[in-house]
Amino acid sequence: MKKNGVISIVAGIFLFVLGFWMVDSSGPFSYLGYSSGMRTIMEFAPWFFLILGAFGIIGGIFYFIQDMKPIVEKQVKIIEKNGLSVVAELDNGTRETLTLNNNVAVVIGDIGIAECKGRFIIKFRKL
Repeated sequence: MKKNGVISIVAGIFLFVLGFWMVDSSGPFSYLGYSSGMRTIMEFAPWFFLILGAFGIIGGIFYFIQDMKPIVEKQVKIIEKNGLSVVAELDNGTRETLTLNNNVAVVIGDIGIAECKGRFIIKFRKL
């Protein structure tokens, strides 16, 4: 999860700086100095990059916060799977919606020990 956080923060900073540069640019790269009365995509692009960059930075911080949580082992049975999201039934009968890390492979009906950080399954050992 640290790798995802670093990539997200770096991409967010890049997009944020690009958007800020586009807003503050002058000369031949001035996108806001058009004489036409019609809005163009280049007038919205700087703000789009600023917002996308901010979301990237916030997403990276979210990944770092999730990575700081302790590892908790839970005995689970996989009930439902939709992409990287799974519904797992715990040994006490309750169900939780968890997210799989990219390198974890499970199928519906698997029973095992899931090592979780927050709502992310980082390892799964079948019983």
